[in-house]
Amino acid sequence: MKVLVVNAGSSSLKYQLMDTNTEEVLAKVFAKESELKVALLNTKRQMEQKLKRLLLWLTILLLLK
Repeated sequence: MKVLVVNAGSSSLKYQLMDTNTEEVLAKVFAKESELKVALLNTKRQMEQKLKRLLLWLTILLLLK
């Protein structure tokens, strides 16, 4: 069985994905608050770009009708 262990503190986020059968750590992450803010900003920008592209394609499709 795989278990996700999360420690969300006030200024950091840590998690491990473990396989309980083998006790193997499959993934391990540690991120400070400043790194999380950068990641969220990048995600927001990517989502905005995708939304703009989608709106552009919808506009083109409506104009072609």
